Amino acid sequence: MAATVTLKKRKKILDGFINIADVKIGTYAAGGVLISPNQLGLSVIDFILPSTSGGYAFEFNHTTGKLKAFAPGTSQAKHTHTFTGTDLKVTPTTLAAEPTTKLLQNDTGVLKSTDITAINLGKPAGAISESAAAATSPA
Repeated sequence: MAATVTLKKRKKILDGFINIADVKIGTYAAGGVLISPNQLGLSVIDFILPSTSGGYAFEFNHTTGKLKAFAPGTSQAKHTHTFTGTDLKVTPTTLAAEPTTKLLQNDTGVLKSTDITAINLGKPAGAISESAAAATSPA
């Protein structure tokens, strides 16, 4: 069964037209449903920007002239990413005339001298759990 197209708005732009239409797919065929320029009141389709509807995402194939529907697929099982690695460190850069010892104030307001060598941040470690969704197209 062919798609049913209802034109909602038509606007002339330069040497072409922009049409806004509702498309009812009817029975979905493998590979998508054919949409002809004639159904849209056009001589040629240069661009189609379908919006999502009813939980489906749509894509227009300009080569075949078919509108394809994609349904959300099943989610992947929850999984965990574990990060481990080598030591991370921050090494400050000093200017030639800059002293190698600085005075820093800690959270309690005490001034302490510190050597401006590399600051060891330790090994990254931890886990992030997440799930992801996939999109599938009907056959």
